[in-house]
Amino acid sequence: MKRKKIKIVFLVAGLGFGGSEKQFYLLMKNINKEIFDCNVVVFTPSQNYFSAQLEKMGINLISVPNSCENIWKKAFFIFSTLRKIKPEIIHSWNFYLNPYAGFLGRISGVKFRLGSFRTSFQPEVLNKLPFKIIKKSNKSLSKIVVNSETALYDMKSHSKILSSRVHFIPNCLEKATVKKREKRIELSQFNIEDKDIVIGMIGNLRWEKNYELFIKAMSIVISGNENIKAVIAGQPVADEPELPQKLRELVHQLNLKKNIKFLGFCDDVPLLMERLNIFCLTSSHEGSPNVILEALSAGCPIVASKIGGVPEIIQDGKNGLLFESGDVNACAEAIKKALENPSFAEEMINNGKKMVKNKYSCEKTAQQYEELYRTVSEK
Repeated sequence: MKRKKIKIVFLVAGLGFGGSEKQFYLLMKNINKEIFDCNVVVFTPSQNYFSAQLEKMGINLISVPNSCENIWKKAFFIFSTLRKIKPEIIHSWNFYLNPYAGFLGRISGVKFRLGSFRTSFQPEVLNKLPFKIIKKSNKSLSKIVVNSETALYDMKSHSKILSSRVHFIPNCLEKATVKKREKRIELSQFNIEDKDIVIGMIGNLRWEKNYELFIKAMSIVISGNENIKAVIAGQPVADEPELPQKLRELVHQLNLKKNIKFLGFCDDVPLLMERLNIFCLTSSHEGSPNVILEALSAGCPIVASKIGGVPEIIQDGKNGLLFESGDVNACAEAIKKALENPSFAEEMINNGKKMVKNKYSCEKTAQQYEELYRTVSEK
């Protein structure tokens, strides 16, 4: 007799172009759909970069209506959806959605309620509203999944509630499906020539990414060298609309308009990575950034701030260079070190490619999620 599928309802903030969204897409792509019946509730359906691809996979997408403009209407919609689908498992993919999975999952009769924490752990922040609500909701969660060992350790250390229920599953990187590219990304429209050294950051324009530090570090690195260019590839986000203009004003103040370019949204990150001489990540807060794995896979030397789960991926001096978060001069010095030592940079590239290939398989990550779902559903 054919085994009944395990029904899961996932709660996701959106399906836009971001690291968390990409990891969710990769899970849906690799999960065994003969065993798991996946239903996805999307809170912001306008963020739909991955929507069409998920629908082609047979994933049931359910959009929270625009008429649900407050938390109570959203809660009632989720409650009604859960009562209709009757899943064995509810899993919120985003930290801010954990209360929906915890509280609503419990009162609607979902036996196993999973939450997520996909950023760096900050206990002082969790004591503030609305984080108190989120903190209390954790009592209703069967388990909470983190994507870095650092978050695993911190949550166990600071949260008695979750000490026995935190579960670590790493991010993954999709295998390259295209052989070595014959084309090279065209940046001439930004006055960047093939001979130029290009240093870049890639990610949505958020304060936590600390693009300001990157710009200030580049002012030190460039220091009159017109052949060094910096690029920032990323799109603005609705809740931080003022950031792009502030970054442009800083570039203007430092007289770097010829050297620092804003590319906007980039739909082919691997191709851009292949053009970069160095990839930078200057964030003040991170979990386990997907973009780091992409840079390693693309053979791009990495300079990154030592925060969150980044040191779990980047071993300083072996497959990248780390600097203390917030230290402009240390960031600039790390970039200079990579630029001035080509053989050292090449060694880091080779080490990085080997590490990504051996450790961050999407098939393995999907299997770990499947094992978690099976384990809780069989209890």
